[in-house]
Formats: sequence, C-alpha cells, structure tokens
Amino acid sequence: MTRTRFGAIASRRARSSLASLVGLCLGAGLLVAVATPAQANAALTPTSVTLGATHVDVAGLAVAHVTVDVAATVDTFFFGPTDPLVARLVRTSPQPDESSPHYLWVLLPRTGGTDAAHGTWAGTLAVPSTANGAWRVDRVSNYIFTSGADPAPIETDPRSVGLPDSVLTVTGTHRPVLTLVQTPIVPLPRPRGALTFRFTGTVRWSDTGRPVAGLAVTFDTDDHCLESTPPNRVTNASGVFTGSYTGVGIFCVTTPLPGTPSYLLAYSYYQRVIGSPLAAMRVSARLTASTIRLGEPASATGTVVGLYPALSWKRPTVLLQKLIGRTWRTVNSTTVRASGRYTLDLRPGTRGIAVYRVYLPTQRPYYRVVTPSLRLHVT
Repeated sequence: MTRTRFGAIASRRARSSLASLVGLCLGAGLLVAVATPAQANAALTPTSVTLGATHVDVAGLAVAHVTVDVAATVDTFFFGPTDPLVARLVRTSPQPDESSPHYLWVLLPRTGGTDAAHGTWAGTLAVPSTANGAWRVDRVSNYIFTSGADPAPIETDPRSVGLPDSVLTVTGTHRPVLTLVQTPIVPLPRPRGALTFRFTGTVRWSDTGRPVAGLAVTFDTDDHCLESTPPNRVTNASGVFTGSYTGVGIFCVTTPLPGTPSYLLAYSYYQRVIGSPLAAMRVSARLTASTIRLGEPASATGTVVGLYPALSWKRPTVLLQKLIGRTWRTVNSTTVRASGRYTLDLRPGTRGIAVYRVYLPTQRPYYRVVTPSLRLHVT
C-alpha cells in the first residue's frame, strides 16, 4: 500500500507517467522521501514567488501566518486546470535544536491565470516558534512528501529559473524543545522474535527549562511517519510522555500544526542510530604473544562484529586499557578497519605481569563492550 501525508498531489496523468522517487533525507530528523535537489523542470516553471513578509516574530505555541503567492507556467499534460501546487521552505541557518523543523510547507490552491498553462497559486504558510532562524523557498512542486512507492514529483527550485530568493527570517522565542531517550540496548545474543523498546520523551521551554504540559504529540514508526497520524500521546505535568514499540526500525515523534502540512516539532530517531537502537557489538581480543622480553613488540588483535551492518558506514574506535593499581588507564586506541579487525600495539615499560583489556566505549550507534582481561608476562 502507498502511504502519504498530504501525499502527491499531481494529476492522474502525472502519477501514471512519472518515475519512482529517488533518495531519502532527514528533515529536522523526520524521515522524508525526496528526489534529488530540485532543478529547472520544463513541466513547471515559476515566474514569480512572493512572500507576504520577510520577518515574523512568534512565541510559545502561537503560529504566525505568511501569505505565499506563486505565478507559474505548467505543462497541461501533467497539470489539470484546478491542480494545486506546494511551496517548500528550507532552513538556511542552523537548527536551534534537534526537534525543530528543517522544512516548512504550504499548500497553494490555484487562484487564477490567463489559461490552463499560465496560472497563479496562493496559500498561507503557518510558522511556529520552533522555526526560529532563516529560510528560503527552495522548491515549488506538485507534492509535499511521499513514501518511496509513490511517483516522483515535478519540482523546480526558483533559483534554477533565475528568480531571486524569497526569504523569511523567524524570531522564535519561548520554544518547546523535545529530548528523547529509548531503551533497552539490543542484547547479545539477540533473542528470538521481535524486540520491544521503550522510550521517554520530555518537552521543555527553551528559555526557562520548565516542562511543557498538556502538549499533544504523535508517536509512530516506519512508513507511518509519513502519514497524517492523529496525536496519540499528551505530555504530563512534567512535560513527559512514554510508550513502546516492537521491532527494529525508524520511529518518529511529531507535533503537527493542525490544517497544515508542517510541524511544530519533528524528531526521528533514525538520524542518530541508523534505523535501530544502540547496537550491541561482539568484540574479541587476543595477544600476539603471552610472554615477551622487555622492549620486544607485541599487539592485541581482534574483531568487532555487530547485529547490524553498521561498520560499512561508521567504523568505531576501540581503546587498549592497562590495569594500573585498581584503575584501568587508556594507553592506546585505533579505529576498527572496514573488515571489522583491529590491531593495538602494546608497550609495557617494566618487567612483570601486565594486565590489559580492549574497551569499545558507547559511540552512536554502538553500545559499550569490554573484553575479558589479557595477561602479558614481560621478562
């Protein structure tokens, strides 16, 4: 089944003739299926894009409104005489926090034009306080966002047809900020069947740190993150909401702005853990020699193996630690090779029994692992 939120809004002819979507991106942490960066598209050529304001102030849970007007030439093979457009704004300044939106969308019903191919479209953009920062219109298209099974959109960046940037600066104060923690770590050996994970989210005001109570939020997983799912949780007096889900995949927490395709909060755990909770790894370690003379070389070697193919995109760092008294001290470190293997050189400075271990500290997306002790006799 194809699932969409505000879905693709192309005409039926466009749906049947366009290719599949390509690429995935994380907008404000929210999983959003998109095409490659919008270039000029002969089927949709904006001739003007105008914002009703260049600066707005908005605080708390209030929403500011900015009119958006677009004039464009469209290919009537793909667009019917009443088909709407969508304008998207993208941040041009850093996000104030991870849960603030990275994109804003506005639906633009057709308002007029000289003929079917030359029209005008207009709508009202909802701007929350969490949109604090600088924005520009980077896309005019026939869609908002879709799942990967939907047809590719028709879209154009106004820059690509020589239009000046339509920019908006938002001063957002007293913003709600979401932090989220989930447990457990994936255990080794992995149990049979699906795993159940629990999460705790907390929403606080950016300026006071006090909890945001009574805020409705939506928690969902996988493809449902692309749908208009009604809120299913409410923050308590401490600004906290909890829940659980089964299986390993993407999950998201959002606070939709009613009647709009944009969000007050948009947070996906996919961005930080590549589709899974922290992955427990299996680390092996052995010494290349059990006894050496002082000054001779020796090494600790081993492999790092995980439940997920994470090593292909982010190789972890392992530490060699030596027991000095009752304290483990880090004496060497290295990055695990793409093969999963590592080598750590030993440099004992005195004769006697030296005790070592290999330690993989917690580093997204890996959970910490400590190997059994390794004993080296130095003569």
